[in-house]
Amino acid sequence: MKNHRILIWVFFGFFLLACSDKYDSADNGFDKICLIYSDVMNNPAHTNRPNIEKLVLISETVEAHVRDVDAIAAYTAVASADPEKKYDLFKQAAEYSLKREWDCKTIQELQLTEISLAHSGGCPA
Repeated sequence: MKNHRILIWVFFGFFLLACSDKYDSADNGFDKICLIYSDVMNNPAHTNRPNIEKLVLISETVEAHVRDVDAIAAYTAVASADPEKKYDLFKQAAEYSLKREWDCKTIQELQLTEISLAHSGGCPA
């Protein structure tokens, strides 16, 4: 009987791990957005996708996983900014909100591309 309980707890633990959000490891919304960009851009399954499809995937993932109001507001606000200024504006918003230095190499490297800090339409939920 005792072995059954242990086995149930082990399966329950694996179930919880399997159902957890992979973006929960990020400390805040800005880090989640960085992680989402990195995930999409570094995933071999997305290498041959057009930039607009990557943008849609990033936007949908941000909408589904980021609940930090400051991060969502910054993400939405910089979408219509000059491409050369998007990263710096997002970085400034992150640092203001987090009250510490913040950086995301993936987003910074994409600063001048079509998919840098923009969303596919509508405001994120």
